[in-house]
Amino acid sequence: YNEGKLREHIGDFLEIGQMCYEEEKGLKFLEGVIRYIYSSTEVGVEEVVEAVKKISEKGGETTMTTAMKLIEQGMQQGMQQGMQQGMQQGMQQGLQQGMQQGLQQGIQQGIQQGEYRKAVEDAKAMYSEGFNIDVIAKITGLSKEEINKVVRLARQ
Repeated sequence: YNEGKLREHIGDFLEIGQMCYEEEKGLKFLEGVIRYIYSSTEVGVEEVVEAVKKISEKGGETTMTTAMKLIEQGMQQGMQQGMQQGMQQGMQQGLQQGMQQGLQQGIQQGIQQGEYRKAVEDAKAMYSEGFNIDVIAKITGLSKEEINKVVRLARQ
């Protein structure tokens, strides 16, 4: 199609159905034509409204109503798409951050548990070598209660 010719003859095309525009079926036809023009061409709303107003005031109102409906639909679709994309991105970022934090916490806990086990093993070895509990506590960082518990368990 040639958009320049469409712009030039849009009034002629719409005038063909002028008699129908005053009836409900004609207005639905006009709405369909206008939707097509808006979605498939670069013809502006003002151009279509002016062409339709020349032949029918009621048709001009329909043209504006159709344009407003299309604008509202476009805004709603844009908002829905934006929300969906935002949710997807948020979920991905949340998942990545959660995995990173979980990994860091797991590593941290593993290190702490390893250090504690090492301190317990050292305390057992030091006690079996005759070290005083106060000295063992100072060197290992374990409390006297923890050392006494380790010693009791080692004897059993």
